Amino acid sequence: MTQARKAYERLVQRFERMAVLGEASAMLGWDASVMMPVGGSAARGDQFAVLASLSHEMLTAPDVGDDLALAQSEALPDAWQARNLTLMQRAYQRATALPGSL
Repeated sequence: MTQARKAYERLVQRFERMAVLGEASAMLGWDASVMMPVGGSAARGDQFAVLASLSHEMLTAPDVGDDLALAQSEALPDAWQARNLTLMQRAYQRATALPGSL
């Protein structure tokens, strides 16, 4: 497996983990809308903030930029993977345009 392909696989794994954080956030949102106990909003807000922060840190880590550059250095085997890489690049560019404190 080439270095570019390994970089792409690392990106896929990272984005899968970030998707799981998004799913957890969605479950917390559902719970907040349906059955959150009275007085639980402060704790739920903290939970949302931690998940968003973790996801942002994962996306903006310096090695993501390195892997994106390496993965783009060589053509991927199929159009779906190439488009997936384009979407990863877009997400990275948008996330790094703002500081994590926002």
